[in-house]
Amino acid sequence: MLETTAPKIVLDRKDSLMASMTDVAKEDGADQVLLFVVDILKEEATLLVPNDLVKELAEKSFGATVTGDTVVLPGIARPEADHPGADALMARPGVSHPDPRGVFETR
Repeated sequence: MLETTAPKIVLDRKDSLMASMTDVAKEDGADQVLLFVVDILKEEATLLVPNDLVKELAEKSFGATVTGDTVVLPGIARPEADHPGADALMARPGVSHPDPRGVFETR
């Protein structure tokens, strides 16, 4: 999770970030890493969606409709804290709690 007041700056680099997510997952021994870019002023999170697994997780966990490589999750300032979608995500077999970097991992 990356919290910011200027999400556009981060999201302008989404292609390189999504490419790096694969390396981070491999380094951590995970199948997938999720990256939420949180706009702390608007209290919404943008989830980067690099593949079908993340798309499925976003749709089933947050009730979102994903049509591209990002999805905005309104009202989610802290995806891992007290949100039904995050609770559903964490209840899925093989999903571990986010580490201090705010990274959800699937194994």
